Amino acid sequence: MTSLCVLIFCAVSASANVTVIQPEKANAISFPTVEARFVRMVLKESSGGQPCVDEFEVYGDVKDWNLALAANGAKASASSCLAGYAIHQTAHLNDGNYGNSHSWIAANTINEWVQIELPKPVAVSKIVFSRDPRDVFVIGCLLILKFAFPSTARTGKRFAP
Repeated sequence: MTSLCVLIFCAVSASANVTVIQPEKANAISFPTVEARFVRMVLKESSGGQPCVDEFEVYGDVKDWNLALAANGAKASASSCLAGYAIHQTAHLNDGNYGNSHSWIAANTINEWVQIELPKPVAVSKIVFSRDPRDVFVIGCLLILKFAFPSTARTGKRFAP
């Protein structure tokens, strides 16, 4: 895993060390460029239930080119998925569709993760994620996040964040 790790805390208002996560908007996190094939977001905690993500986007050198899209060859994986709901699937993490009916919801409330496997290692400098920018469902808003760029995929239900 590379040494770059970004820890984000959701807050009511911004301060010098806190990024406000807004469920009604796409949340962009920029960082110094790293080469990555795997981009993982660890969802340490959420508000009011299981964490939910509509889209998990990854950007690099080319502006507005979402490297994480399944249509571009990227693969999504997750620690778990809420059973029994066809609208909440892992494949929705990178399908290019927004809204609650195209989202992923975890089976548990803490220490869940989502990951994008890019077709090959590329320069990555921004991650964008959203909860529900169209319908404004605020349940499952991500509160504490950690981003990592592992050198290999991890399999299994859990990993040590």
